[in-house]
Amino acid sequence: MPDDSTALALTKAHLGLALHSVEAMLQAREHWLALSAERLHDACAHTQAAAEQLQRSDDWQALAMLPGRAWWRLLDQQMGTWQSAMQASIAAHSDLRMGMQRALSLWQCDVAQALGSARGAMPLRTVLQAWVRPADGDARG
Repeated sequence: MPDDSTALALTKAHLGLALHSVEAMLQAREHWLALSAERLHDACAHTQAAAEQLQRSDDWQALAMLPGRAWWRLLDQQMGTWQSAMQASIAAHSDLRMGMQRALSLWQCDVAQALGSARGAMPLRTVLQAWVRPADGDARG
């Protein structure tokens, strides 16, 4: 039977898992916010440049050619933007995964330490043997 100190240590381990998980998610959120702000800034700058180019146009023919040229330029820019966004997405996902792995690893160590220091606790190997050993009278046996 676990004592109060073991229960407290397990509760702290679970709270630590929650805190480390939230920390990893907050870091991912910050990364996505920064990426979104950068993309918004780029889109606004592009729109402003296109509007200024329209204002500088001196004749109808040049003005009529702007949409076609702008479409190709936009397509070229968007491909670069999407490629960098995908690379950033992969990096952010990888960072989140590593943060969650770290949180789980710390939790595992904390739980193992709490259970290992419990008074009268059986070794974990002994406890798990009952789960992996087939039950007596199992039809498969």
